[in-house]
Amino acid sequence: MSISFSSKILPIIWGIFFFSFSVSAQVTPSTPEAKQPVQDSLKVPKVTYEGFLGKNGVILSGVRFGTDVLALSQSFLDDDLDKYSFYGDLMIKNKYFITMEYGYQDRTRRGDFSFSEDNIQPFSYRSEGTFWRFGVEYNLIHKQTVHNAVYAGLKYGVATFDQEATYYSLGSDYWEISPELQGFSEQGLRVSWLQMMFGLKVRLFGGLYSDVNASISIPSSFGSPVITQNDIPGFGFNKDNNVKIIYQYRLIYKIPLWKVPIDIPKELDPDE
Repeated sequence: MSISFSSKILPIIWGIFFFSFSVSAQVTPSTPEAKQPVQDSLKVPKVTYEGFLGKNGVILSGVRFGTDVLALSQSFLDDDLDKYSFYGDLMIKNKYFITMEYGYQDRTRRGDFSFSEDNIQPFSYRSEGTFWRFGVEYNLIHKQTVHNAVYAGLKYGVATFDQEATYYSLGSDYWEISPELQGFSEQGLRVSWLQMMFGLKVRLFGGLYSDVNASISIPSSFGSPVITQNDIPGFGFNKDNNVKIIYQYRLIYKIPLWKVPIDIPKELDPDE
């Protein structure tokens, strides 16, 4: 009788233990499925979420890297422009994106500068430097999708660059000044700005995403450079330290992570 009793009780005890463990590991509140018999609770949920399950149910659901395709196309079409950027973000349950971006820009401008109505001289301007952008984005539709995003974000940008401007002076016969090349040069300039942005991230296929966004950049600390009209890496052409609107189109790739089973409505999972 004792053998028969143990063979009936032990499976029930083990079943209760595993059932309690599986319920406590759920990220979202328990669903009606959690009230199924013990043997059903031991099954791996059909819907899984790719990512890392951390403390308090925080899920790192993806790591993505990419580049600004719009910047690359501008560099290809303009011989006087060379710029690129590398973007990365950490996806927290497709709700929050912790972002970082690094970029480089070398910009040359040529034209005519008017000293007066009778004194118009050709000039050349060049700036070269790098920039960083850090921030957080919030997915406004995270309850409707596990892959796509309509997001708003706040970022901080900082750039370090060198700039120079040269022009050809015709000189003066009266003052016996010969024509010569003159100019200004500044090294190690550092500026910063705040950036509010709004954008759309869409999964194209597999781990490839597109990211279209627009941002308003507000000067924070621009100092007092000698050349006040300048090209700032990551910020754009600056005149009188005004607010700047920037557009970007990125292609980013999500690095595959392991699967974590959590409750996600099947209608939100496009893989189902």
